[in-house]
Amino acid sequence: MLVLANLAVEHPAWSPPPEVLSRLIDEFPDVEFHWNRERRDYFRRAAEAEIIWGWQLTQDIFKLASNLKWYHSCAAGVRGSRLDEVARSEITLTNSSTVNAPAVVEHLLGMLLSFFRKLPDLGEHQRKHHWGRDEYWDSWRDLKELSAMTVGLFGYGAIGSRLAAVLRVLGSRILVCRNRRLPAQHSDEVFTSKQAPKVLRQCDLVVNALAATGETDGFFSTEAFAQMKPGAVYASVGRGCTTDEAALMRALGYDERSDRWEEDGWLGGAVLDVFAEEPLPSWSPLWKAPNVLISPHSAAVSPHFWDRQSALFARNLRHYLAGEPLEEVVDCQAGY
Repeated sequence: MLVLANLAVEHPAWSPPPEVLSRLIDEFPDVEFHWNRERRDYFRRAAEAEIIWGWQLTQDIFKLASNLKWYHSCAAGVRGSRLDEVARSEITLTNSSTVNAPAVVEHLLGMLLSFFRKLPDLGEHQRKHHWGRDEYWDSWRDLKELSAMTVGLFGYGAIGSRLAAVLRVLGSRILVCRNRRLPAQHSDEVFTSKQAPKVLRQCDLVVNALAATGETDGFFSTEAFAQMKPGAVYASVGRGCTTDEAALMRALGYDERSDRWEEDGWLGGAVLDVFAEEPLPSWSPLWKAPNVLISPHSAAVSPHFWDRQSALFARNLRHYLAGEPLEEVVDCQAGY
């Protein structure tokens, strides 16, 4: 059995250290592992592989991998994989949504706490060696506590469910909005996507952790933002395509005609890690927004990524060899 690993990318944060493969070789001595170092070598051996471990199952590999039974994606989102073809084939597709969730949730919490507690203001005072206590005290009415908020979670996969557990500990009231009205642990109420307006009208904080599918493209639209209560904050850590950024900017107070940020926006701000176009263009008005905190799609980066990633792959490889169901199987019809 050949396991083909196509994991090397340009940045070291997303390229596995050598010990990852060494551990797998030691644990599975009867499995042949081929660690791809050159693109042409990957294509050459793709036809032999029963299992491929990579980032996305692209069209060229799908055509070549005639022996493929299982493809594991290091990514949480699999929209770049050939979902239609996979659905019609005997291939099992798994993803890594649980791998990314711990870092994403902590990163988002850091951004939210920084935003609500105005920590950048304190950082600026520190850089100036200025004891800005009175200035900070003067903003006391603008400071917010997650413990006093009603939070709407849109998308309840690995990120949404983990975030709910943390927010529940802090004391937030948690409303979950998902495709189907299934039970959601750590939530106070669960709603379907058709009930989104009812959720949006109640929330002080709306968190978008939606997967990228045909149904979620532009989900947060002009209509959705109009339904949010005045002063509410919008946070996005799912996929950039789920947010209509022009509509978001208008809701935050951007005047397209004058190319200026005004004070008549009804939202209280936004915390954003993902965008429709990445990198976010330098000309984007979002860079100058007075009430927006931006992170460059970096919430998932972590020194523990490959530990969790290799542990998940090893567990699933044990399941596969034993003929057992795999973890993190993607529903190709749903897209996640």
